[in-house]
Amino acid sequence: MKTQNSTRPFWAKLVTAIGLALITAATARADYPSTVLGDSPLAFYALNPGADPAGTSPDLTGNGNNGTAFNIAAVPGPTPFITNAASFDGADSVVDLSGGSNPGLLNFSGPITLEAWAQPSNTTEGPANILAKGYDSSLNSEITLRANAGNYFGGSYNGSSHGASGGQQTTNWAYVVCAYDGTNWIMYVNATPFQTNADATGSLNFVDPWRIGTGSGDVGTGRYFSGNISQVALYNHGLTAAQVLNHFYFGEINSSPTNSPPIITVQPQPQSTFVGGTVTFSVGNVSAFPTTNQWLKNNSPLAGKTNATLTITNVSAADATN
Repeated sequence: MKTQNSTRPFWAKLVTAIGLALITAATARADYPSTVLGDSPLAFYALNPGADPAGTSPDLTGNGNNGTAFNIAAVPGPTPFITNAASFDGADSVVDLSGGSNPGLLNFSGPITLEAWAQPSNTTEGPANILAKGYDSSLNSEITLRANAGNYFGGSYNGSSHGASGGQQTTNWAYVVCAYDGTNWIMYVNATPFQTNADATGSLNFVDPWRIGTGSGDVGTGRYFSGNISQVALYNHGLTAAQVLNHFYFGEINSSPTNSPPIITVQPQPQSTFVGGTVTFSVGNVSAFPTTNQWLKNNSPLAGKTNATLTITNVSAADATN
């Protein structure tokens, strides 16, 4: 038998092994669920009725608070990298989170983040709870993330409202997050911060159960959500803007924002006006880096037009173009 001694030093082998381990770890975490779990949610529900055991919605954190699902159905997810979601009928569809093995874990005060991907069935529905507990008439308390009759809202209520709202409610999928960091509530839609409100309250500690698609006291109140929901997470800390952006990028393109170009979140829409009138086009984007917009006409750059909006005054027939 022939043996061969390696001349490669031990430290080189060790560095190589560490490098391979880091590459393997990075590869293993390069998806949306693992990105969310890396930021330590208390509970996380993918909402995948096509794969979950019948009547259940597993808590992917391992904290044991599996949900009990009623009248939800499997539908396609929001992106090519989040392919699953659940439909809610706006009448009696709900995922009840009260039957887990550790429900007390979900009762806490102070910092909180509520996170989900949601697709309302219409643009005016609301208040319609995506994730909530309360409103309980005896406790006069509520915590909610909801479609809010034209925009989105997240926050708490204990006789007075605490929270933030923003974004435009459409029938498209939206990544919706409301975070309270101990000082401010911040409402994000598609990783764009829309409103920041200072507050000393945050989450409220009361014993009503959490539910997805409605709230604890919503029977007969009309707060059931109509549409599709996916990837619901609850945290007892405020996600940072960088974490929110990171989750959005992995959901949309399965890549880190620090290695990726900007994502356009609001596309310019066609406008109509009369000759001599004025029109304004708008665009929205998110990025880990400063960005500059460039407007074009028939693929030719418009000099000096680098803002997020483009206003054309004294419109003529020649302006009817791309």
